[in-house]
Amino acid sequence: MDMPMAKVRPSRAVALGPTGALGVALPFLALFVLGVTLPLFGGGYWGVIATRACVYWVLVSGLNLVVGFAGQLAIGWVSLLTLGAYTTSVLAAGNATPELPPYLALAIAGVVGAALGSYGIAAAASGSGSTSTATTSSTAAPAAAPAQAQPPAQSPPGANAQNPWGNQRSDETLLTGDTATKVKQLALAKVGSGATVVRVETDADGHAAYEAHMVKADGTPVTVYVDKSFAVVGVETRP
Repeated sequence: MDMPMAKVRPSRAVALGPTGALGVALPFLALFVLGVTLPLFGGGYWGVIATRACVYWVLVSGLNLVVGFAGQLAIGWVSLLTLGAYTTSVLAAGNATPELPPYLALAIAGVVGAALGSYGIAAAASGSGSTSTATTSSTAAPAAAPAQAQPPAQSPPGANAQNPWGNQRSDETLLTGDTATKVKQLALAKVGSGATVVRVETDADGHAAYEAHMVKADGTPVTVYVDKSFAVVGVETRP
């Protein structure tokens, strides 16, 4: 059984024949001739207008190709246009090299743009572009710094097992008279009469107004804190 063949619609140039094909290509040829001869005869106001029109036409053509035909929302192609324009102007003006003819500068700019564009396409296809590298480096978690051991706390001068408070501090004053007697009585009443009072003094650490360093009957060091109204506000037992 013969299957019906789909009819292929001929192109416009084929449908119109040789004469029609020339008519289709004629506007493009006219634009090409105009663009080639414009640098030779263009000047003044109309030369600037025509040059800008050509630049905008190149921009619109790239936008139509990338967005219209390819359907991609990308503007990277503008960098190639910028690169070509900069290369052409530098070569034609003779800033970096001996002054070159405009057409030769255009040809070299086209080669440079094609080379860099091909490199960009190859990098994007292989996934080795700068974007993937930057993404990988930005998402990589930094290595945690090793924890440093804290130095052991140093005991005050003159400290021992029975006297962990050490010698008398220069910023604390020993109590005398009625104040010393009241603080000792309060401390013994709080800890027990079997405790031994080592010394009673002012408290420079901010716990209370006074402190009584004592040793319990079982040998445990303890500090009793007393405020200015002679009330016990805390008891600290040392290991």
